[in-house]
Amino acid sequence: MEYKIATASDLAKVFRRNDERMTTEYVAAGFNPRKIKELFNASIKVGQAHTLTEKGEPLAVIAWQLNSQGIATTFAGRPEFFNPSFVRFCRRHIRHIQIDNKNIPVVACSYGTHEQLQRWFELLGFTKQRKFGAATVYYLQPKHAGDL
Repeated sequence: MEYKIATASDLAKVFRRNDERMTTEYVAAGFNPRKIKELFNASIKVGQAHTLTEKGEPLAVIAWQLNSQGIATTFAGRPEFFNPSFVRFCRRHIRHIQIDNKNIPVVACSYGTHEQLQRWFELLGFTKQRKFGAATVYYLQPKHAGDL
């Protein structure tokens, strides 16, 4: 598994087989597929998106934006994105993004209802912070200076 700077072509390949859980979550968050693609493409244009690949095939795109809370993340992924080996790779990669952005907190806001969603975020290193309406906010603490 590897990563690269995301392209619009990568995003299109991921969205052709985007996991249904993710599509459902986008709708629950109030976004139609076209709008969510526009948001991903905006991150791609400014270099704040990576494609995660396996054997050269795009399986997921992680996009982020820096804001006052930290690094806000958005995910798109094929069903393979939830496989344990891919989750382990993704965990390391999210830490890489965090370190590259001055080791500030990473925030993920989820509208999903899948019973394994909290466990998935925990495997990525996130902790559940709070409910905010229909959303659950997850937080990845910065690494301690001694761990860098």
